[in-house]
Amino acid sequence: MNIFANPPKKIYCCGTYEPYWIKDDMGERSRNPKINRISRQLMDLKDENNRSNNTAVKDFSKLLSNRIKELGFNMHTKTQSGVAIIVVPSSQAGRVSPALERIASYAARQHNLDFYTPPVLQRTKTIQKLHSGGDRSISVHLSSIVVDDTHLTDLRYKRIIIIDDVSTTGGSLRACSQLLESAGIQSRHIELVSLLMTA
Repeated sequence: MNIFANPPKKIYCCGTYEPYWIKDDMGERSRNPKINRISRQLMDLKDENNRSNNTAVKDFSKLLSNRIKELGFNMHTKTQSGVAIIVVPSSQAGRVSPALERIASYAARQHNLDFYTPPVLQRTKTIQKLHSGGDRSISVHLSSIVVDDTHLTDLRYKRIIIIDDVSTTGGSLRACSQLLESAGIQSRHIELVSLLMTA
């Protein structure tokens, strides 16, 4: 064990996610009595065909934008040329959540952040969805996501906010951070934000 290894990068969030289903002491599935409005809205956000999807996008857009300002992530140092916001790719190859893209785009407009097209982080291989029992290890993400170097030179001089919809172990966010670091971005310039953190 390396006692000098860096601790895991901190993940900030905008609220707590309570899963709809939990297991009781006997291992039986039951409805979570702690389920809250914001957790239900996250499910609306993930379902593009849900009639409440647009409302969820609007609410989470405001929530993230306020959190970015509260944390001071919309500010940059004199040695940085600005702030960029990047979205963790979906579990499906070649796809990014349209809802997350809209949320990131809203935050970018509110705080004058850069938001890149094509996406900086791209999934090259489909992985099993994590809520369906997929492997949550960082290695799964490291081996299935690549950094598109189109905007890499520009990004080296910016503060970078990486966002995801929900974080349980933090594997996807931390993997994306590691990939950017491997591409030459300094770790201290990267911030990790999840809309919600699993309780």
